[in-house]
Amino acid sequence: MLFTKTKLIKNYISERTYSAFRNRYENNFYSIPSKYYDEMELNFTNLKIRMEELYYKQNSPESLHKQYYTFPKERIMKTMAGHADILLTNGYRDTSGENSDLLLGTRGIGKSRTLLSCCIALSTMNRKIIPIYLQYNYNDENMLPSQAVIANLKQRGMKLRDNMNMNDISRILIKYDLYVFIVVDELDQIYQNRNEKLSLDILYELSYIASIPCGSYCVIACGSSTVLPMLINKSGVHYPSIKEEYPLVIKSPNLNDTKFPTLRLGVGLMTTEEMIPIIQNVMNINDVTNNDINFFRLFCGPNIRKISKIAKSRKLINDLENYTNPYENQDSKTQRTIKELGEVIKRTYWKLEEANKHLIGDIGYECTIEDLIHKDWSKLEPIYKLDLENIINSCNSLNNGYEYDIVDFYKLVDMNWFTATENLSELYPQTPYQIIYNKLNKHSKNKEFTNKLLRGLKENATPIIRKLLIE
Repeated sequence: MLFTKTKLIKNYISERTYSAFRNRYENNFYSIPSKYYDEMELNFTNLKIRMEELYYKQNSPESLHKQYYTFPKERIMKTMAGHADILLTNGYRDTSGENSDLLLGTRGIGKSRTLLSCCIALSTMNRKIIPIYLQYNYNDENMLPSQAVIANLKQRGMKLRDNMNMNDISRILIKYDLYVFIVVDELDQIYQNRNEKLSLDILYELSYIASIPCGSYCVIACGSSTVLPMLINKSGVHYPSIKEEYPLVIKSPNLNDTKFPTLRLGVGLMTTEEMIPIIQNVMNINDVTNNDINFFRLFCGPNIRKISKIAKSRKLINDLENYTNPYENQDSKTQRTIKELGEVIKRTYWKLEEANKHLIGDIGYECTIEDLIHKDWSKLEPIYKLDLENIINSCNSLNNGYEYDIVDFYKLVDMNWFTATENLSELYPQTPYQIIYNKLNKHSKNKEFTNKLLRGLKENATPIIRKLLIE
């Protein structure tokens, strides 16, 4: 099935996701050439080439698939291309669980956008593959995977019943030599959805798809919550806080009986080589100085979405003027986290400050913005999993009524208190500025210090920073 600007990818995603896609990306979507690339081998290189053909728009900094490839995006693309190749060569026949993966990564690293654009590209590379992208939500009516497959087969001209079960669908796929590649995005939100029956049906269908040995299916689940593996293997039922936040985990099937192995898309510090094209892209500017790179490292850390957000909104001044310590946040969920995990947060900041004395040891209220952006923030040091375990042990020794566990750090990463690489092997602050703010928070001159930084930014801005200071 071929698409143009107006038709897009409605065949492959739910109505809700199609509407969101159309509203956000239609103006930047390239018309797909009237040709399938059946002769192209399904590998990472060809997938990348195809995505560039479809989504890059000449002289436009905005595109569905950004013109830079970070480590998490490359890993997603390689995973998708690898599964598609095995699927189309019937490599999953007589296997169980090998046709499934769980991609896990923090918000803002480009998971959803990359998964969606991969599905669109794959749909044009081979007629036999049926990519289906389903983005789930905790408060909306979601779509069963079987319904999405039936809808797609009908759009290919088949006359099918709406209530066909998965066994009947599998027989049709085998008969017509078709292969379904399902991407389930935001799977963790299914465990929070109010429609218990539909949500359980979705989970049982995913379990079926990942275990049936017919070879016609592949399923990639994706989510932002670092506790998602504990939901799909049901170990989360042993933690009251997880049961409270994800109530469906109590009745859900165990999806992890050799299925959905976890692939964590960790986020660490980006290299200078990675930073430069990102800044060039979001700022639509060619010349990037070391001060520009240090500036974005200082205020954005490894969060690409934050870089893009600051660049688009031009509200850096407001962001800094309203910068508040997370301890002062009045959001009820945040306040509950502070009440339960405040001691863990505090000791983690202490440890991060200690690990980065070489960068912030001399920073005080007398420092200027020039002092900060002349520092090489690529030298920011993380703390390690052993440090996190020691923090947990020290907090438990206080006997303050809470029993802390390493899972608590997953929760804090989920809530954007910190950022971490895979399996919590390295933990960073969201931004270096947060360590500075936390250090200075022991006194009472934070607002005065922030105002001084703003004055310095206005007086000594580089061309890129000057663009960010447009009020």
